[in-house]
Amino acid sequence: MRSTPPRLANRSLIVLALIAIIIFISLSENHAASSLPRSALSFAKQRFPGFGDVANPGRRWGGSDDGTCFAWDPHGLEEDDPPDCLRARQFRQVQKVRKANPHFDSVNRLELDRLEKCVMGAIECPPRPLIVVDWWYALRGLEGGHSGEEIWMGWVGMAVRDEGFVYIPTEHEKADFLVRELSESIHMYWLQDYKMVNCATNPRCVRPEDFTPHPDPEVGHKMHQLAKGEHGTLPLWRLFAATYWGARPLNAGGPGQNSMIEWGMTDNWSYSPLGTKWVITPFSYEGHSYLPYSMERECLQNPVIPYSQRNDSILILAKRSVYFHWTDLNDVMSDSWPSLVADLKSDGYEFWTTAEAEEGFPIPKGLKELGFMTRNNYELMIGSAKVLLGIGKPEISPSVYTALCRGLPLVMPYMGETPTPEGWQLYDRHQTQHGPANTIGEPWVYTYQIDDMEDMKAKIRKAMTTPIKPYVPPSMTEVGARERLRSLLYHDWEGEYKRIVAANGGVVPSLPNEMVERCFERGKCKAPIRAEDEEEKSETDAESLASFSTHLTDSSHTYYPPPTRLSATPNQHQHLPFPGIRQRTFSSTSRESSATYSPAPSSPSAAVGAALGVRDGIREKERAERRERREQRRKEKERKSTLLGDKYDSPLRRWLRWMSRSGLSAWSLPVGLAAVLVVKAAVGLGGFSGKDSPPMFGDFEAQRHWMELTLHLPMREWYTFSPEWWQLDYPPLSAYASWLCGRLGAALDPTHFALDLSRGLSPPALITYLRASVLTFEALVWWSAVVAYMVLEGRKGGRSWRSQMTGIMTVLLQPSLALIDNGHFQYNSVLLGLSLWAVIFLKRGQDVAACIAFSLALCFKQMGLYYAPAIGCYLLGKCIHLNGPKGILHLVKLGVATIATFALMFAPWISTDPQHVLWVVHRIFPLARGLFEDKVANFWCASNVAIKWRTWFSVTGLARISLLVTLVALLPTIIILLYSSFNLRVLSVTPREASGKPKSATHSLIHTSGADPAPTASLLPVALFTSSMSFFLLSFQVHEKSILLPLMPLTIMMSLRGGKEGSARTEEEIWDWGVLLNNVAVFSMWPLLVRDGQALQYVTVTLLWNYVIGYSPFAVEGVLLRTLGLLVYAGIAIIHTLDSLPIAALHPARFPDLYVVLNVLLSFGVFGVAWLWATRKLVEGAWAMGGLSATTTKSIVKTAG
Repeated sequence: MRSTPPRLANRSLIVLALIAIIIFISLSENHAASSLPRSALSFAKQRFPGFGDVANPGRRWGGSDDGTCFAWDPHGLEEDDPPDCLRARQFRQVQKVRKANPHFDSVNRLELDRLEKCVMGAIECPPRPLIVVDWWYALRGLEGGHSGEEIWMGWVGMAVRDEGFVYIPTEHEKADFLVRELSESIHMYWLQDYKMVNCATNPRCVRPEDFTPHPDPEVGHKMHQLAKGEHGTLPLWRLFAATYWGARPLNAGGPGQNSMIEWGMTDNWSYSPLGTKWVITPFSYEGHSYLPYSMERECLQNPVIPYSQRNDSILILAKRSVYFHWTDLNDVMSDSWPSLVADLKSDGYEFWTTAEAEEGFPIPKGLKELGFMTRNNYELMIGSAKVLLGIGKPEISPSVYTALCRGLPLVMPYMGETPTPEGWQLYDRHQTQHGPANTIGEPWVYTYQIDDMEDMKAKIRKAMTTPIKPYVPPSMTEVGARERLRSLLYHDWEGEYKRIVAANGGVVPSLPNEMVERCFERGKCKAPIRAEDEEEKSETDAESLASFSTHLTDSSHTYYPPPTRLSATPNQHQHLPFPGIRQRTFSSTSRESSATYSPAPSSPSAAVGAALGVRDGIREKERAERRERREQRRKEKERKSTLLGDKYDSPLRRWLRWMSRSGLSAWSLPVGLAAVLVVKAAVGLGGFSGKDSPPMFGDFEAQRHWMELTLHLPMREWYTFSPEWWQLDYPPLSAYASWLCGRLGAALDPTHFALDLSRGLSPPALITYLRASVLTFEALVWWSAVVAYMVLEGRKGGRSWRSQMTGIMTVLLQPSLALIDNGHFQYNSVLLGLSLWAVIFLKRGQDVAACIAFSLALCFKQMGLYYAPAIGCYLLGKCIHLNGPKGILHLVKLGVATIATFALMFAPWISTDPQHVLWVVHRIFPLARGLFEDKVANFWCASNVAIKWRTWFSVTGLARISLLVTLVALLPTIIILLYSSFNLRVLSVTPREASGKPKSATHSLIHTSGADPAPTASLLPVALFTSSMSFFLLSFQVHEKSILLPLMPLTIMMSLRGGKEGSARTEEEIWDWGVLLNNVAVFSMWPLLVRDGQALQYVTVTLLWNYVIGYSPFAVEGVLLRTLGLLVYAGIAIIHTLDSLPIAALHPARFPDLYVVLNVLLSFGVFGVAWLWATRKLVEGAWAMGGLSATTTKSIVKTAG
């Protein structure tokens, strides 16, 4: 017996370690594949534990691994949801909002779609992803407004969405509705300044523990007057005031509507009870949350005009003509324009203005009036002037930063003692104009005393003759502004809130009493909730109550609709602002709340009592109706299956529903896997290939022998030893696996793998060990890949956990693989698992990892080449799609990863003698075996009945013919993948050329990043089927077992039915074809299985699988497919019946293989029709995505130029 070389183990461990390192490095692509910017993703993960976990396969619902949402079923009943699952509560709220169907514009509807994707785990987002903004300027900002507030909020809205949050700007009742109905998803609620005061003092807005009633019983809301369920749900620390001007002290000036005086204050104050840190502003006001905006991206879209090509013009910063007559700021300037214009005109300078003339305030003579301009034209015009001149108003403006970014210096006035005062005076309109800009200094910003005309002229002349480079303040660059935004979004506001409450003696701070009183007096806060216990009430109180309950028509007021509302008449609903949202009406002056509403009583107290009585009666009636509807829905769902009806029902789904109702959803996966293990172990109790069949025994002995020789021989002899016995003819990774199994098996019993002495051994202990090794590899590689794929694709398609579990069990119980690997005895599951992992990586955009996984599959079994055309053309097509240097670089990365993996696998033979590599390849691809072995259901064996190919052609000739025919069959797959990638490459590039504007990443329909899957990723499973089926039907040296490769992509496709994104008819068609082909595939292997002693397992496992998945050939929807299926099953039954009958006439000696040949002919016919069907599906899919549309390409190219 030969001894094991001492370097064998070390060399093998080095090879395996290098493989692990490559896989680890490639998996780092996961970060680049995120839908968020990389910096935002890393920043968010620091702030939110478990951030983004939902979007990753294998992770549990809820964004963390705490198990609270494991096995949650979004399509199940709400009462079945895990009580601690945040995602479940969020999802239910989103569905209710959709059912209410509020009138939102198209952009906000898209945001609601994004919110649903967030809670379903389809995209990566924070645990609470929603930011609602109740401010008119936020709405206008996203539409491209001109004012400072609109520009600020427009940039903020886009940046917030870029960070992965759902950003919905709206107003009044719509905002209140969203905040209440989507409370579980709210990350922040931004409100206009006075609306912040309104919400902080209203128990319908803030949660009870944060509400502080006014000490005067005559003022404000009363908590105990709210009905159950009407109180607010938002914590105070999630509420923020958004204001352009901040909470200014008394001596800071500023607009009157935001001053302390307006709110009756005499000391430092804030719109939030928690302080000014909960006030968001675009400028660095003291103590506020500074959230700047950036104009850098828009500014740099237009080229900077060189100084020598600009007009000798001075642009005046004034959008209104009244600014020229603002005499309370400068008495000198309003009378000095004629002399000022004439003096500078003599130097060749011209004054420009875009101000519009207002009645009583004419524009000074001598100025060139440019009139109103769009924002883009205004920015272009700024870049053609040489100086921007400020005249005192407006006190602050975004045009200042636009000018600096366009290379235009500023000349700004100051009214106080210095142009850059400290503290709040820097923003005081009585001290300076745009104080923050003045701090930049010369040569970008020049300052002059407002009443010193000579100083102003000197600064203008100096600015006109001193060119500057474009300048953006660091905090207003894209990087700086986004960093400030992230610090706001990811700050620990809850922790700070707790510290404030603790410092306040455990009491939540409240707004000053005088501020609350002024809010109610001026109508900024909603009329208070009041109803004393006394019998008599004033008429004013009754009117207030009725006024509060009446439907609002004044848009300046805020309404907090309670979750339980009174029903209204059908005619009433169509007039409400939100169809489906019913609002309470108490008074006789409002719309009638029901047909039984009685006239208003004479006294105010009676009016209140009658109103409350009507309310309680209608509410009780609504509760009863809701209970009845809920019970009906529950019964209907019991009758139906999880998703679309009875046709989806099956014993497997019924079992999963029972697990869910029993609170055992989290155990459905382990229990299901245990059931699969039992079935496969039971299959292993039957016979196996070559059992008691000397002299060569069979595949069982081949696998055992390879373990024997890899254990005892040096690697260089693995492919040359024992030519008279089972030669190792699988690639190196399979040999390494054999060595590992042999090493472990020899530790248990060395006699099972003794060199030359153990041939033909098959004791029970050895059988058990080798069966266990198959199951172990299968669980580690194949089962893990199936679970990951079903969860990943299931979540993308909006499928429930029960649908995902149904898919997992459908694939894992597939009879063909169980009968071959666990019965006949092979390790095909490793090849299929590695190939499926490659598909998973491709669909996630991790192409390097996919190349490594697929290279390992090829290095495990050469049959993996059946998938190579599809995967290779997909990756090459993606490089074409990426276009230019980006595509070339991507191709180089893929090539390096592939070559490195193969080099590692073949390293032991490359390092000793390169000629050994050729011998290994010769062993892996032997031509001497002939065109086919046994009776396989492909073209060559089926046609051999009429054409004896082996007598007409030599082995080499047949190899060449089969190669040519196979390439022809592969052409549709290759052409569709490559041409679609090229055509979609044109679609993703030419819109930029056509419009002259870069495409927004938000609105791009075609991915162009290497970290994203290619547009043809959706075609990949079908392409894998057509590619592998082409090889099976037409290639050289095909085994019956090779049908497992086409079955893999088809089975994973058929198991994904029931999603939201696909056509139900298409899914049903794929399902019916998948079941038919799986059944025919098992039938095609009957001659092999019956020789192996697997007849009982053949019948049992096939019938079990069809029963478990709920398949009936009579329930197939398509007439043609149903007819085909019934004919095929009838043919199978006839062949099996005739073959089993012991009647001599049915078994003529002249045709000993009669029923085997009939098996081949029937199976080949079905496989051939399936290949044609799949090719048609591939064409349809490519055409639907525009990949085969030549007209689209031509039209875009024409538009481009």
